Amino acid sequence: MILASIFAATMSTADSQVLACTAAITDDVKPEWSQEHKTTKIVTLVVAVYATIIALIGQQFPGFGDSVFALVVLAVYGLGGIFVPLLLIRMMGYEPDTEHTIWMMVAALSAVIVWSFSPWGQDIFPSIPAMSSAFVTHFILCWKRSASPSEPFGRYSLPTQRTTTIGAVVLLVLFGALEGTYYTMAPDASEASGDNPYQLSYTVSEWTQSETLSLNDGETQTFSVSIDETMTAVLAATLTITYSDTGETATNACDDIVTSPDYSALAGPFSESDDAERSTNACDTTTVVGSIVPNASLQEYASETGDYTLNGTEDDLIDVLNILGKSPEMMGALNMDVSLNANNGNFFGGDSTESVTVTLSMLVFQPSGMTPLTV
Repeated sequence: MILASIFAATMSTADSQVLACTAAITDDVKPEWSQEHKTTKIVTLVVAVYATIIALIGQQFPGFGDSVFALVVLAVYGLGGIFVPLLLIRMMGYEPDTEHTIWMMVAALSAVIVWSFSPWGQDIFPSIPAMSSAFVTHFILCWKRSASPSEPFGRYSLPTQRTTTIGAVVLLVLFGALEGTYYTMAPDASEASGDNPYQLSYTVSEWTQSETLSLNDGETQTFSVSIDETMTAVLAATLTITYSDTGETATNACDDIVTSPDYSALAGPFSESDDAERSTNACDTTTVVGSIVPNASLQEYASETGDYTLNGTEDDLIDVLNILGKSPEMMGALNMDVSLNANNGNFFGGDSTESVTVTLSMLVFQPSGMTPLTV
């Protein structure tokens, strides 16, 4: 039902927009076309094709066509930024002409789009810069455009210099009184909850995932591990292999194992990483074949497994807790190709298969919480 409602709303919106655009063309741009049924159908078809092209092109822009909800929110912000300024100036008696109105609408919609993709888009609602842009455009047009009425507030005149001065003085007095009251009655910095001493407790433990690959001579298999957003901060990651060559009869040399780590599917970037291709014949031992240090700055909090504590203010420890609670660099998939080159894989000498155990070991932080310290 939920999917059906989403598709129904999407189709209804698309259909209504196509019809609205068709009506705008046949009734406003070319009124003579409204009496020709064939021409109206052609216009509807052209508008539908145009809307389809826009939808297909929009899908190619990351983040723009990924979510219907995001597009709806963007449209709501755009409508608010466009119509609120126009309604306000009309309520004050100002009557903008078509060009004046279009300029305000374009300014508001452009501000919504630019602000939504800016670094501040998550902090301030895009409708605010959109309405600000529309009002600024309105004032500029009133000032510079001869066809626009010069009084920006319609029936309300701008205050005189004397009135403006009195208003500014009153505001300054009120502001000064409020600031003075806060200065005399505000708590000391040491009384703020964020400055009280706290202790953060956390553990660094080893997280491992292993897989045994059965390889034939000349065969390559891939060891793969997926890491999602639930993984806490990773201090270091190591790839190792272990195998025992027990099938040789004519030689004591172990078969060659070739490894090729691939970190390209991980989010990164890393402070240090080792993804070099290696060939080893060191059987009956654990061999390190790859490593990652996602974030070297984490080494100030720990260097090995164990229990740790960190003292500081509540605000500072919350920042540390946020850092230790996630591992954005390691999100994705870690892959490694493993190949076997048997040195004596023949009828007279020995086996041509090996079982290789590949292990990914990671030192991960596990925060346990903060407790206040008694002074």
